[in-house]
Amino acid sequence: DGQGQVDIRALHASCPTEVFSEPKMFVAKFVRGGSMLAEHQTLRTAHNLQDLRRWIDARSASGLSADVILDDGVEQRLLDPSSCPRASWPWFVRLGGKGAEPTLACGLVDEAAWSPRLAGQAFEVSFWLANTGSRPWPKGTVLSLRDGESMGFGAAGGAFGQEVPVGTIIPLTMQFVGPASGAYAVWSLADPDRQPFGALLWIDARAAEPLARVKADS
Repeated sequence: DGQGQVDIRALHASCPTEVFSEPKMFVAKFVRGGSMLAEHQTLRTAHNLQDLRRWIDARSASGLSADVILDDGVEQRLLDPSSCPRASWPWFVRLGGKGAEPTLACGLVDEAAWSPRLAGQAFEVSFWLANTGSRPWPKGTVLSLRDGESMGFGAAGGAFGQEVPVGTIIPLTMQFVGPASGAYAVWSLADPDRQPFGALLWIDARAAEPLARVKADS
C-alpha cells in the first residue's frame, strides 16, 4: 500500500523501466473471489487459516491487537498462545456455550470434540475481549467471519461506534443457531478496511438428536 505495508486485498508487482525516458507498459490480471465475497462480505481473507494466522502475526507491528481475557472473579489473565507448539499452528480461542470458559486450541479442533447443538435452536457465547495493542481499535472495527459458516450470526458483526482505547476490556456476546449438520466458524476483529487482527475466535457445533427421540430409541 502507500505506506509500504503488505495489503491482503491484492497481489501485484512490477519492475522499473530500464530506460526512464521510455513509456512503461504492463499487463495486470486481477482475480476477484466472488464466492469469498458472498460468504465473508470481504475479499480480504487469506486462503487458509494457517496463512491467515501468519498474516495477522506479521501485521502485529501495526499496533492493533485483541486478546480474550479469562475472569474468574478474583483475577484476570490472558490466554497465552506461546504454549502451543509451532507444529500445531495456527492457534485459536475456542468459545463454548453459555457459561463455558474460553479455552486455547492449538490447531484445528477435531470434529469429534465439537459441542452438540440442536438444529435450529439458538445458542450464544459470551467472553471478554481486551485491547492489548499499542493503539486504539479504530471506529468502525467489526467482528468479521474469516472461515466456516456464520450459523446465523451476521458475516460482519455490529461495528464499534467509537474508538476502543488501549487496555479496555469489553464483554461481548454472539448469538447463533444450531446447524442441521456439523459446522464451525472462525471470527476475528477487523479494522474498517476489513483487515483482521488479534485472536482468531473458534465456535463449533455438531447436530445433536432431541432428548425425546433419544429416550424413545432407547
